Amino acid sequence: MASSSSSLPSMEFDFDEKPHVLAVDDSLIDRKVIERLLINSTCRVTTAENGKRALEYLGLADGQHPSHS
Repeated sequence: MASSSSSLPSMEFDFDEKPHVLAVDDSLIDRKVIERLLINSTCRVTTAENGKRALEYLGLADGQHPSHS
């Protein structure tokens, strides 16, 4: 296979860092089940009980600007 140069930017991945998942569900039981499954899959998990709370967590609620940290 011939090597080719790509114009795409180089992306570095930290494979030691766990993916962070935001799980949103209005049922506490469902949130707990989803959270446990994701934690067992080596994910960091944050839960929210509704879309409004999820948007607040993400900094996307009315009048908020997204945080880039």
